Amino acid sequence: MLIFIDWYYPAFKGGGPIKSIDLIIKALADQNEFTIITSNKDADGKELNLKSNHLYERDYYRIIYLSSEHENAKQLRKLYHEIQPDIIYYNSLFSLNYTLIPYLLFKGYENIQNILAPRGMLGEGALSIKPIKKKVFLLLSRFLFFKSSLVWHASTPEEKAEIICAYPKAKVHVAQNISGAISSRSINENFKNENQLDIIFISRISEKKNLLFLLKIFKNLKALSNATFRIFGPIEDQSYWKECKTLIDQDQRIDYKGTLNPDEIVKNLQQNHLYVLPSLNENYGHSIVESINSGVPVLISDQTPWKNIKDEGIGNDISLTNEKKWEDSIIRFYQMNMNDYSDCVDACYNYSKRHFFKQEIIDRNRLLFKGKF
Repeated sequence: MLIFIDWYYPAFKGGGPIKSIDLIIKALADQNEFTIITSNKDADGKELNLKSNHLYERDYYRIIYLSSEHENAKQLRKLYHEIQPDIIYYNSLFSLNYTLIPYLLFKGYENIQNILAPRGMLGEGALSIKPIKKKVFLLLSRFLFFKSSLVWHASTPEEKAEIICAYPKAKVHVAQNISGAISSRSINENFKNENQLDIIFISRISEKKNLLFLLKIFKNLKALSNATFRIFGPIEDQSYWKECKTLIDQDQRIDYKGTLNPDEIVKNLQQNHLYVLPSLNENYGHSIVESINSGVPVLISDQTPWKNIKDEGIGNDISLTNEKKWEDSIIRFYQMNMNDYSDCVDACYNYSKRHFFKQEIIDRNRLLFKGKF
């Protein structure tokens, strides 16, 4: 099986899509041979410290990091004939070099199953960013993605509906993203006091992740003098970051801490009380799932698959039109005592076991790569 993806480890600034592929490969490597074709850069354009255009043999997959001059049809055809895949998986919708060009090259090949994962790019919130450009692309691409042999990978039934709305004749297979492991959390009796709150945000700094909305909410809560707000993530949009930084510089409670390597995420999550992500759209939200798996409650928008989580005791999912509810939820966690917070931690682990570690999830992903829909 051949996977096209714009960035892959040790690149990590591309966020959840990298994690999605990593977890698929780990879970299904016992029955599949995976080869990844990716770029030799991270999402910020920085070159990785490795040999480009070389086939690396990893423990459970093979990978080639292409330099810019090798991202062309001639090189892709050469690699295709060397790899001889029976399935080609495209881990993006809007990628020129790692979806559109290779799909145009290989969509007519016989005995090849093409699978495309839009990774939340067709959600209403995602399409609201640069909407004219995306609407034109969707209109034109209906002539490109018409091939009956193309299968779309949706992470949720909601994402399936989004795909069908954009591509009415699409053949869609729903298979929830595979979760990472549960990370145990040990906290002492003084970890959470009343009128105290440490908030953490870990995500790309971009309009879609909606950090500016959260900064404005936090600014309105000046009375929460014993609150901190730590921000981690690569800066994807400089003009958007400039707006965010203006508010950050005005509030001593807020601190931008730069980027985190993947192996540093759990430790930093567990050093804080609450993970917050007011995203415009998530088809899965690996950072949300990782937080819950780490025993850290979450405050998220209602534009993710994780609904009614207040009833589950692990935080809240709130409409982005209801700023007052966001403020009230932050205040509730600020005022929470240790006993109530411990209940939230326990609820997170119970939620993880029920929603993220079902055998059905692995089975649905396995069927996708066996061509059984």
